[in-house]
Amino acid sequence: MTTSRRDLTLTEQELLYRLRWSVRFRWFAGCATIVALWVAWFKFGVRFPVASIVIVAMSVPFYNAVFVLFLSNLTGGESMSIRKMTTLANAQVVCDILAVVALIQLTGGVENPFVIFLAVPIVYSLPLLTRRVVFWHTTLAVVLLNVVFWGQCFGILDHICLPTVGEELLHANRLFVFQVSFATTVTLYLLLFIGGSVAGTLRQRERELESAHRQLKELHQARTFYVRKVSHELRAPLAAIRSLLRVILQGLAGALGEKQRSMMERIDARAEGLLELVAELLTFSRLEALEAPQDDEIINMSELVGKIARLFQPMAQEKNLQMTVSVVPFSVKGNREDLRELVTNLIRLKLITLPINHPAITAKIFLIIGFIVTVFVV
Repeated sequence: MTTSRRDLTLTEQELLYRLRWSVRFRWFAGCATIVALWVAWFKFGVRFPVASIVIVAMSVPFYNAVFVLFLSNLTGGESMSIRKMTTLANAQVVCDILAVVALIQLTGGVENPFVIFLAVPIVYSLPLLTRRVVFWHTTLAVVLLNVVFWGQCFGILDHICLPTVGEELLHANRLFVFQVSFATTVTLYLLLFIGGSVAGTLRQRERELESAHRQLKELHQARTFYVRKVSHELRAPLAAIRSLLRVILQGLAGALGEKQRSMMERIDARAEGLLELVAELLTFSRLEALEAPQDDEIINMSELVGKIARLFQPMAQEKNLQMTVSVVPFSVKGNREDLRELVTNLIRLKLITLPINHPAITAKIFLIIGFIVTVFVV
């Protein structure tokens, strides 16, 4: 499933935010690990295998940089894959588990008091992934941790003694290893159960919120489209009505009495007020529709221009001008309302700027929309 970034759901946006947060946290954790190892070596005299520790410690910022690169490529293009985002989250959790287990093995194993830090990648993976996936991550952590504990207990893996433990070889005490292993395993699965329940409830609330947000967005788009369509449908007829009223007021349709002229002037004023109101509605709907997706369709420009031009015949007659339309037959793919507004504005502006009673004048309106449409006002 590939989704453009602007179409991301709230849940997907949260996943992207958590991925970025985990990357930032890993920079901090990597630096803190290096500082802690430096303190353990120089302040407490813990002598661990330097080469192995350096490799593990430096691997954290290295693979984190790789994750940063993948995340940048994922979000920098025109589209992003939700499956890739989930795969990236899985890779981060697995790498963190491997790094923490390796550090535990190289810094005391079962005697290390920071064994519980293995819960960190489990906890931060709960908002990122489903409970089933986190369960397998938790199982991976438990298995690897027990391999380290029991491998050191039976002498299969090397063990680094911590100075606080002294001569007591706790790592070889099977009862002690069992106690720590059992307590750590139970703790990790309890965190999974409790955290998974909370995360599941939050995901359900996110889905409900996403559904409500989607319905509200659809209603908003429908309202905006309706207001814009009605505004366009009313604007041209009202302009034509005003043009006819002006023709009548100028006496071109016959003489008017004082009472008739007064009534016509009031009608003209009301029509002008309606036009202003329609213009305001159109401006409002245009502002709301800036980020709304536009529905494109195949539009017959010859038919569209002809219909709009006929509405302006009274306006041309008001100036004693004769308007004929010459349209190159063609069709274009676009938004009907936008093209109708473009043609309407161009014809209206040209007619407004033409002088009155100049029959010899010729004006051409060029609409560059794939082809040239010419409207002659003669």
